[in-house]
Amino acid sequence: MANLKVVEVIDLSSNQLSSDIPTSIGGLQHLSTLSISSNRLQGHIPQSVGDLVSLERLDLSSNNLTGMIPKSLEKLLLFKNFNVSFNRLQGENLNGGPFVNFSARSFMGNEALCGSTRMLVPQCQRSNPQPSKKSRMIVLRYILATTASIILIVAFVIIPIRHHKHNAKLPSLGDLQPLATWRRISRHELKVAAYGFQDSNLLGSGSFDSVYKGTLSDGMTVEVKVFNMQLEGAFNSFDVECEVLRNLRH
Repeated sequence: MANLKVVEVIDLSSNQLSSDIPTSIGGLQHLSTLSISSNRLQGHIPQSVGDLVSLERLDLSSNNLTGMIPKSLEKLLLFKNFNVSFNRLQGENLNGGPFVNFSARSFMGNEALCGSTRMLVPQCQRSNPQPSKKSRMIVLRYILATTASIILIVAFVIIPIRHHKHNAKLPSLGDLQPLATWRRISRHELKVAAYGFQDSNLLGSGSFDSVYKGTLSDGMTVEVKVFNMQLEGAFNSFDVECEVLRNLRH
């Protein structure tokens, strides 16, 4: 069949032909009509059928074809008649190119097809693709970093600001606010208090953190320490700060 370079019509319908449709059929550039209906063909419709640029009529009805209808058929500009009824095709019906003009009669008898209700088939079930392991790890990394930053901001806002110096001494127990006045503060309130952590409110920065001046809604002036948890060693620095706070409180 691949040698029939100038053939225009092939009609092999109502025989006992079996096996697959050969992929070499895509080389018949002058073929306008292909009818292989009412046989025992099996396998998939080859993608190479979409290379038949002169094809106007394709009848593959009443066979045992499986798989999906090749999307390459949507680029056949001269396509006028299409029939794959009574096969075992599955997947979504095509709806682009010449397929906007075909009716449900072209697809009937394929129970596993889905798509537009105009084709009298069930709607396709859209499943959410599972993210790759790499994507999940990246997302988890930034979720953890963001969550840790929020926790750290809340943890370190409890120290009222004194006089910030490069070599500031740790506040004594007497300098801290009474325990009864300590309260839980949201990240939004801290961000507002520190004017969005702008440089104008920056008091200083270290290898893993930055310290901002802020004023809470009740007028209390505080220091807000923000750790960059994406830097190696930031967790260790956080542990040290927590130990300092523990000793201050007790």
